[in-house]
Amino acid sequence: NVIEIGANDGTFLKNFHIKNIVHCGFEPSKKISQIAKSKGLNMISEFFNEKNSENLNKFRKNTDVVFAANVICHIPDLNDLIKGVDNVLSKKGVFIFEEPYLGSMFRKISYDQIYDAHIYIFSLLSVREIFKKYDFDLIDAYPQITHGGSMRYVIARKNERPISKKINSMITNEIFLKMNSLKSCIDFKNNCETLRSKFIKQILFYKNQNKKICGYAASAKSTTVLNYCKITPEIIDFIADSTEEKVGKFSPGMHIPIKTVEYFRKNMPDIAILFSWNHKNEIFNKEKKFYDNAGKWIWHNKKNN
Repeated sequence: NVIEIGANDGTFLKNFHIKNIVHCGFEPSKKISQIAKSKGLNMISEFFNEKNSENLNKFRKNTDVVFAANVICHIPDLNDLIKGVDNVLSKKGVFIFEEPYLGSMFRKISYDQIYDAHIYIFSLLSVREIFKKYDFDLIDAYPQITHGGSMRYVIARKNERPISKKINSMITNEIFLKMNSLKSCIDFKNNCETLRSKFIKQILFYKNQNKKICGYAASAKSTTVLNYCKITPEIIDFIADSTEEKVGKFSPGMHIPIKTVEYFRKNMPDIAILFSWNHKNEIFNKEKKFYDNAGKWIWHNKKNN
């Protein structure tokens, strides 16, 4: 038995469905959940929590794997979530989830990870601590490249599965980096302010040379960067994006117009601010003509330039 929290349109869950594995997906967006249901998937159009998990007779204390990707950090009440996981997970079952990683955010000074949906940015220390309250162990973790640096966590009931030897070394490294103290947060704050100042100076340097500047990718990350750095329509002309629902609208806060990627290609700027820097290789391959036109990519966290 498997459960996915935040199953979206069922893209991942369908892999279990076609193998005839008993499954259930939780997706509170009724419109999106309906798409998954049209694929024959077992979906519940509700949030996953303690109350909603109590009605899953087939899954109560009988679920082998509960999994989630880029959704647990969106949930304000982690205690309620863990109680729900406790309700459904079997004795030897595992809870596997992945989220943007605090260590990567600190190291890359990627303050654009901080926006409304990201209520938490987890470390191994924090994950281990909160699950320990409910007699769960953090038994393994796998670094991921997604979102500019994520971590996949594996949780099991206390003493039911062996803890990977690498967990101790990963935790020791976090303690060495003072990720269990306020100092790491203060250092990150200072690094953010230093990088913001340098980034603004870099943009204004190009602007004062009468360079045409635009943004690329109207992502959630871009909203944080634009507002934190006070980048206005007087500084950049537009943001290019391939999402139809965003084109013709404006960026939140700074109100920069969003244009199509085709518009970007027909009206190539001198400088393009890459807001989705974590997809830079994919974007660079897609926009090779920008390089041919002597275009220059820049982005806010200089460590990744």
